[in-house]
Amino acid sequence: MNRLQKILAMLFALTLTGQTTIAHAQNDPVAAAVHAAVGRLQARLPIRVDEHTTLMSVVAVGKTAKYAFKLDVRKTRVPSKWYSLQKDVLTQKACEQPVVRKLMKDGATYQYLFTDIQNRYVNEFRVRDSNCP
Repeated sequence: MNRLQKILAMLFALTLTGQTTIAHAQNDPVAAAVHAAVGRLQARLPIRVDEHTTLMSVVAVGKTAKYAFKLDVRKTRVPSKWYSLQKDVLTQKACEQPVVRKLMKDGATYQYLFTDIQNRYVNEFRVRDSNCP
């Protein structure tokens, strides 16, 4: 398991642990679980994912967890194949985690945003239950 896979496994494992009741999301258990997981992860940020990528922030908006990654290269240096590889890896990891998959079946979404070293938009995508095999 490479470092990226280990970090992704840790991110999804955080969804499995801790309290899942948030005052503003009490009436929606899925939103409460997303908010709780995000809260636990925020305390660990920033997290270096690999030699070119750092997870800078994560926020919860309703049933959506939004992850913001910063690349330490310029947008023009990112190979076009990289986008599909990232989406494939992150989608696979989300779909493999039983609790995350259940949350997605209940309406949770995971959004990933990437910016470059100059804070320019690089790419973003969402993972939903419909993306899973």
